[in-house]
Amino acid sequence: MSGPWRKSTFCNGADACVLVAHVDGLVMVRDSKEQDGPVLKVTAEDWQAFVEAIAFRSRGDVGPLRLSREGDNVWAMTYQDSPGALLFGDSEVAAFVAGVKDGEFDLAALASGSLGSDGDDRSGPHNAPTAGVGVKNG
Repeated sequence: MSGPWRKSTFCNGADACVLVAHVDGLVMVRDSKEQDGPVLKVTAEDWQAFVEAIAFRSRGDVGPLRLSREGDNVWAMTYQDSPGALLFGDSEVAAFVAGVKDGEFDLAALASGSLGSDGDDRSGPHNAPTAGVGVKNG
């Protein structure tokens, strides 16, 4: 699938990042490491609840879109009955969570296209958090 994919400015040019696109009223999520891998197609309502949960409660397990720790340096993102899971490392999740908390993945920001195709059009690169990833499980 092609689309206006965005990654967090906190990725600082890294190739391994969570990619997000807003297409036809849905939010698409994929893993930059697997260009031909699965794409989660998330309703706008479920996406907004997910980013608000991460931004305000540091939880990634609210509603049908889930981000959960699966092991040492392995996080899985799943959505309802979508086949497969997207797998991310700690640094990818840390950059994504920092971007969520900075408003980069709010529906309005995604729909406006203000971040550009790779998310690097904002105020320049940021330092990704290194002490934990900012999402609590459980």
